[in-house]
Amino acid sequence: MQLDMRPQRLFSASTMVRTTGESEMQTTRSRFESWARTYESSVLQSLLYQPVHETVLTLLHQHPPPQCSRALDIGCGTGRLVCALQQLVPVVVGVDVSERMLAEAATYVRNDPSCLCAAAAYVCAAAEQLPFGSGSFDVVTTTLSLRHWQDPDRGIKELVRVLSPDGVVVIADADIGEQALRARRWLGGRARGRQLGLLLDNWGMDVVERRLAPVRGPIPSIHVLLARRRRSGR
Repeated sequence: MQLDMRPQRLFSASTMVRTTGESEMQTTRSRFESWARTYESSVLQSLLYQPVHETVLTLLHQHPPPQCSRALDIGCGTGRLVCALQQLVPVVVGVDVSERMLAEAATYVRNDPSCLCAAAAYVCAAAEQLPFGSGSFDVVTTTLSLRHWQDPDRGIKELVRVLSPDGVVVIADADIGEQALRARRWLGGRARGRQLGLLLDNWGMDVVERRLAPVRGPIPSIHVLLARRRRSGR
């Protein structure tokens, strides 16, 4: 199946989700727009993002999908994981709500000799409304992004929708506690106290393996989960 990346099928920042707290969405977008230029030089790259990305890649090496031709990274930032995924997957698409982050990602990919530039594409969109057809990707990743989504339940639903039948999902984030759920009104108040694994379970995904990323410094524990679609009869 060919991935349709024609521009008219892609969402711009002006057409992103407006039904899940536009003011919060704009606040989140503005925060990352202002951070874009210094994002790559942040100490968090070595303390947090790099060990998380390495854990994601390790899990994908150990649990690859039967077919692995297209990957999607949601909340891709400046594209480090997009670049790394191209060592495993021929075509990788990065999605982010910040146009400035995506501009930095394009620069990062061009300047990294290990990255296959021609095989990367970037799309400005929100996790809750992904502009891709159902079953478009064999691998879907999102690292340290879910906490910024306006409606994580809807975002997970979209993530599962664009996943191919035999594909795998990898999510990395601090586990979600009840207090955070209440503060952000996650899951519309229907399932407070759910953790990352239960968010996936809610949309028919079974966690295959769960690890803690070896982050350094005064950083909360980051859980990395790889999951597949639940088979009928289970």
